[in-house]
Amino acid sequence: MRKDVMRTPAAYIQASGVLDSPLKFPWEGEGMHFGPSQGTKLHAALGKLTTRGISTVAALTLEWVLWRFHTAIDLERFLHYVDSTLAWEIDLRYRDPSSLKGSIPKDTPTNQALGDAIWMVRQVTDDDYWEYPTVNTPTTASLVSITKQVLPAKPKAAFLAWLEVAIATAAKLDPGPRKSRPVIGDFGGDRDELRAALRPYFGQPLPREALDPEAGYKAAQRDELLSRLLAGLDVKKNPFLRSPDDMKKLGFTGTPYKL
Repeated sequence: MRKDVMRTPAAYIQASGVLDSPLKFPWEGEGMHFGPSQGTKLHAALGKLTTRGISTVAALTLEWVLWRFHTAIDLERFLHYVDSTLAWEIDLRYRDPSSLKGSIPKDTPTNQALGDAIWMVRQVTDDDYWEYPTVNTPTTASLVSITKQVLPAKPKAAFLAWLEVAIATAAKLDPGPRKSRPVIGDFGGDRDELRAALRPYFGQPLPREALDPEAGYKAAQRDELLSRLLAGLDVKKNPFLRSPDDMKKLGFTGTPYKL
């Protein structure tokens, strides 16, 4: 939990009615609700984002799933995972996902859906993307499909309305390059040159407020809000964050948890 702050969902989630919805939903089993892998309007919209932009969309989509299941899961633990993923956008060394392994049973539809959703977010924010950025549209679309599957009709409509605005906002604030993606052959096999050419595809970290329609976000607030995120994280209580000492051992320079 963030220091001295009680957790409450974003206003757009509260207004959706999802918190009071009975915990029943049709479910065919683990891995059965990923949806189409390509070719939809959603894939096209997501493809206009950067790695960091799509990561913010994925992290906040996961929050819809977590609040949907809030009465049946260790909510605080997985909200910590969302926090760590938003911090990952600032520096990959903030997040330590090792305690996720084996921590979600597969015994109920709720746990299966939760496990599927978190695994999708994990893939969208793979550490390798810091070196070779990509926009993992199929996996993000699968996360959306899982989320839609577990939501009742009214909250689902609210989620889809939020998602459309969130994707459009992320594309406006941090648009992905429109030119063809460079490949290693463009640089005679020089991986350093390829990594440099791919940096625009990685983008800038987006604070959660950027995708909150109620927040009145301005681009000039970005650094202030990212600083607030880092300062509000509780390393001792969040199992998905690395300690400052561990970060420095991994080569982090500067002061951990300060922008």
